[in-house]
Amino acid sequence: MNSQFLSWFPLFPILVILEISVLVRIPLCSSDPDVFYETCGTAFSCGNISGIGYPFRGNGSPEYCGYPGLVLNCNQDNITTIEIMGMAYRVLDIDQTIQFMRIAREDLMESRCPQDLVNTTLDYTLFDYASANYMNVTFIFGCPVSMNFPGLTSLTCGSNGYSSVYLLPGALGPGSCNVSVVVPAPLIQVDLGGTLNTTSLDQIVQEGFQVKWKVDGKACSDCTASSGRCGYNLSTNQSTCYCSEPPYMSNTCLATATGPSWSSDINAFYVMRNLPIDPRLGRCNSTVIVPIFETTAQALEANRRTLGLAIDGGFGLQWDASDECSRCLESGGECGHNRTENRFTCFCNDQPRLETCSDRPDRFLASLAANLPFGNKYGSFMRKFINTNCRESGILDPYSPLGASALHGIE
Repeated sequence: MNSQFLSWFPLFPILVILEISVLVRIPLCSSDPDVFYETCGTAFSCGNISGIGYPFRGNGSPEYCGYPGLVLNCNQDNITTIEIMGMAYRVLDIDQTIQFMRIAREDLMESRCPQDLVNTTLDYTLFDYASANYMNVTFIFGCPVSMNFPGLTSLTCGSNGYSSVYLLPGALGPGSCNVSVVVPAPLIQVDLGGTLNTTSLDQIVQEGFQVKWKVDGKACSDCTASSGRCGYNLSTNQSTCYCSEPPYMSNTCLATATGPSWSSDINAFYVMRNLPIDPRLGRCNSTVIVPIFETTAQALEANRRTLGLAIDGGFGLQWDASDECSRCLESGGECGHNRTENRFTCFCNDQPRLETCSDRPDRFLASLAANLPFGNKYGSFMRKFINTNCRESGILDPYSPLGASALHGIE
C-alpha cells in the first residue's frame, strides 16, 4: 500500500460541542424537541391580515413561537387586534419586510371619541412611531359650561358619560376640564387660529398610525434561509431557530446533524474556526475535536453537506515508517513490533534485534568469507576453517539465507 495515501489532502478540525438539551427544553414545556419546529410552522391569518410569522404569533400558538408582546388576536368578526400597554388596537396592515404595522385604537373604530379614557401609550421597548407624518390630538371631556373654545364645535360621543367633547391639536392636559385623552392621528389641517377641521374626524382617526417594531429581523432571516423556523428561547430570552433535525434549536439550521449517531436527547453545536470562546460553552458538558477534509469543511460551510455526512466522510492518515524494515529484510530478518517497549524490532532466526540481523555471527562470517581473496593459500585456508568449525558448532545454518550466503563458495 502506498504510504503517501491522501497525504496531500489538508485536514480541517471541527469542534463539536455537546449540550444536554434539558437546559433549554424545560422552559418550553415539551418533552419532544421536534414539536418546536412543527408547532411554529403555521403563519397567522385573520381577515385582511394573512401570512404573518415571527416575531408575531397567534394567541393560540405556544409562547415559544413568538416574541413577547407581539401576540395577534382574531375576534369573532375576523378582525385582527393586538394589545399594547393594556390597550387594544386594531391591526390595519402589517409589512414584515420593513417591520411596519399600521394600527388604530379599537375603541375609536366604532365611535367618534375614545371609550377608554386613557392616553395612547406605546411600549417603547418594542415599538416606535414609524413616520413623521403624524401628530397628537387631544380629546377634552367634561369642560365647564362657561369655558369657551372660539370657533370649535363640540363632538357628540355617545356612551362615555360626557355629552360634549372638544378636540384640540397637540398633547394637552385636562386643565379646568375633567379628562383629556391623547391619540396619534394622521396630519390634520389646522387653520390659522390653531383650531382643527373636525368635519371628517371620525374617518381620519380611524385611518390609524404606523409603528415600527424593534425586534432585530436578521436572526430570523438567517434562520429561515437555513430552512429553519423562527421562535423565542424562553430560557435565554432571545430569538432562536427551530430545526427539523438535531440540534433542534440553534442560531441556524446549518449546524443540523443527521444520522443515527445523534441521540434525540442531546443538542450538538459546532464551530469550524479558531473563534473566541463563547460564554455559552460553560453550560456544555463536553467538547470533541474531529478532523475532516478541507474540501468537506468547505461544503459544510456552504450548506451543501450536513455535519453528520461530513463526519461520516472520515479523514486521511499517513503513516510514518522509516526504512528500518527494509534494512531488517535485507539482513535476513522479519519486521515486527515490540509491544513491551513499543518500538520496532527485527526478528532474526536466533533472537529479536533492535534494527537488523547484521550483528549475528553468521552474518559477520558471511561478510568475512565474501571478502577473502580467491586463489590465495590464506584465503583457501580460512574458508575451510569457517566451513569446518562453524558448521559443526552450529554458528552457521546452511539452510538459512545468511548461512547459505556465508558458506557459498567456501566448499
